[in-house]
Amino acid sequence: MLNALVRNSGLDRVLDATISIDSQKIFKPAPDAYTLIESTLRVRPTEVLFVSSNPWDACGAKSFGLNVAWIERVTPEAMALACVGSDVVPPLTMFKAIRTQMDELGLEPDYRIHALSELPDLVARP
Repeated sequence: MLNALVRNSGLDRVLDATISIDSQKIFKPAPDAYTLIESTLRVRPTEVLFVSSNPWDACGAKSFGLNVAWIERVTPEAMALACVGSDVVPPLTMFKAIRTQMDELGLEPDYRIHALSELPDLVARP
């Protein structure tokens, strides 16, 4: 499934490899899930940029020692505007509001971006 998603998105043209935890039946944020990076790509965790829009996912990767870019798809400012003047917050808006908050585990991402399109400039930095 992951390979089809990567291919359909066009990311297969710019990625050297993808890693799926499905076959191992190990799920993030379990540390063993992140060891697949070293065994599959043969690189150290410090050489990896882990990208996710899920706060829990970003925290798990950061606790393992990876460099992390968190895709903050909805900014707190945009969320505040979505809630202004509304007596009832719809479920989808509530879901988005939860995803705008980094988990309170004392682990902050190295980078905050708003879209995947920002990655080329980010990884080009020395």
